[in-house]
Amino acid sequence: MLLEIMNYLAHAFLSFNDPELLAGQFIADDIKGKKYLEFPKKVRDGILLHRFVDDFTDSFHLCLELRAEIRGELGLFSGIAIDVYFDHLLSIHWEKYTDRSRDGFIQQVYRELGHHSNIMTEKRKFIIQKMIEHDWLSRYNTLKGTELTLIQMSQRVPNGLILQEAAHILEKHKKKAEEVFEIFFPKLISASKTKLDTFAA
Repeated sequence: MLLEIMNYLAHAFLSFNDPELLAGQFIADDIKGKKYLEFPKKVRDGILLHRFVDDFTDSFHLCLELRAEIRGELGLFSGIAIDVYFDHLLSIHWEKYTDRSRDGFIQQVYRELGHHSNIMTEKRKFIIQKMIEHDWLSRYNTLKGTELTLIQMSQRVPNGLILQEAAHILEKHKKKAEEVFEIFFPKLISASKTKLDTFAA
């Protein structure tokens, strides 16, 4: 269940303060194929943007290099672990990317997701409820909180126990991860804005 949106904070950030884009990003994993066409325009855009963000991240050359570097320790879970760790890096370097208060932003995300529960599946409503109840987005600000997220994920997937060590494994590669993120994330922001322009009616 929790593997569907690994980088929650980044997807929220890349909704660019638009509540409907945010809602679309957070239901995207439930919407297969062309079913996105059944939603209002901005929600559709959020679903498509979510797909773009995932594809961009998965194919970015430096992200691929980082994944290869830790694959020996984390195997097939290296990509999942990096996504979560990138949310940690976004949280601790928040002021590099926005003037908005991180805590204020997170609370707004929770409010806006709550306001769009009418378009969510029961599964997605449950995930959002747990996210708000346990303040998942604030967890990423500490290594311990990031580790807790990964530990909980490890309990929900087959053969996922290695994720319990993922935060500490990535911390060993922190210099490389931060170098990658510092280059990658601004490019992702720019590419996401450009992609949004292509959705214009």
